This record gives sequence, C-alpha cells and structure tokens, in this order.
Amino acid sequence: MRPIRWVASRPSPVFHQFRRLAVGSEDRPGIHGLLPSSAYVDLQPNCESPWRRTDMVKIQGQTVIARAVEEVFDFVADERNEPKYNSCMVRVEKVTPGPVGEGTRWVASVESRGRPLDLAMEVTEYNRPYRLGSTTSMSAAKIHGAVTFEPHPAGTRMRWSWDLQPKGVFKLLTPVIGRMGRRQEEEIWAGLKRYLEERGDHHSQRRYRSDCPV
Repeated sequence: MRPIRWVASRPSPVFHQFRRLAVGSEDRPGIHGLLPSSAYVDLQPNCESPWRRTDMVKIQGQTVIARAVEEVFDFVADERNEPKYNSCMVRVEKVTPGPVGEGTRWVASVESRGRPLDLAMEVTEYNRPYRLGSTTSMSAAKIHGAVTFEPHPAGTRMRWSWDLQPKGVFKLLTPVIGRMGRRQEEEIWAGLKRYLEERGDHHSQRRYRSDCPV
C-alpha cells in the first residue's frame, strides 16, 4: 500500500477537543454511538466498554488495466516505477542487492505538506505474476497486505487489500485515516492504470498528479 501522508506534531487544542468529543463525559455521550461498528476506535484501552474495537483499518479495492498480467505485475513490483504515476512519491531507493523478490527492501520519501516523509518497505510475498505482498513502516503507522493480479477479458484485474495500523495518537483518528487511505489508494492505482494504458498506446511520459496534502 502507498502510505497516507501526514506530519506528526504536538497535540493541538483541536486534537484535545476531538478526544473529548469522541470519549464523551458523564452528562454528554461521545460519538461512539453515532459511528458504524467498522469505524469504532479503542480510545480507552484500560477500561471495559461495549464499543471496544481494533484500531486496524482495512483498505481494499480493485481495478482493471488493459495490459497483460506479467507486464502489470513486473511494473508494480519495482517500486522505482511509482514516481512515474504517483507524483507524491518523490524518492525510491532499492537497498538490497539482486533482483526484486521476497525480502527486497526499499527506502522512499513521499510529499507531506510540502515536506518529505520517510518510509521503509519490504517485499514479503513474491509469486509472479499473481501475488505481491509487502509491509510499509513509517512514524505514524504500519501497513501490511498484498496486491493480486489475475487475467481478465480486458487485460488484468488488480486487487489490493491492506491492513493499516496507526501508531500513538494517530489511533484516535482511525476512522478519518481509513477514509483518507481508501481515497488516496484509489487515486494512486487510477494513475497506474492511466500510465500503463497510455504508455502502450501513445508512449506517454507524463507523471500523474495525485492529491498530495499541502
């Protein structure tokens, strides 16, 4: 998964207000009762509550790309290609020797509010051309999951499934992070689809602009 981009800072008054709103008080219930079960956040891990849920976010989706399975898999597996279709990814470096495969590690930077956010990635599954698993670690979250590829009458059906686990104070914003992650993931893979299909048809070298926070 391509990471959600944000910058950690000291909690602001808005942050504390959000916590009071979410947790509530004796005379005013919080927002727990207003959220769907999939969006509940465990804000008080040391107390028993009927609303306790995991702080993990599941991000899933799919797209169809009019290119052969092997071509799509190989392009996605090499992280150095990502800046070609995701302009928020400003740097990718392979830090392990040999061809891309299970155990390959990368370091990268993405644009976050005008500043670089560093992250580390590792390939955890490499079943060419059908399944590519990975983990991504950064200061605010850890992400693990896989992308799968299968033949489709129009080319390749690509599916993604990620588990995103916020760290520290970001656990309080799990529902918001989930919505951001789903939207950003769809935008990134839409950029991949455009790039590969136009590269084959028109040899386009454009970089597709994603919605990077500023």
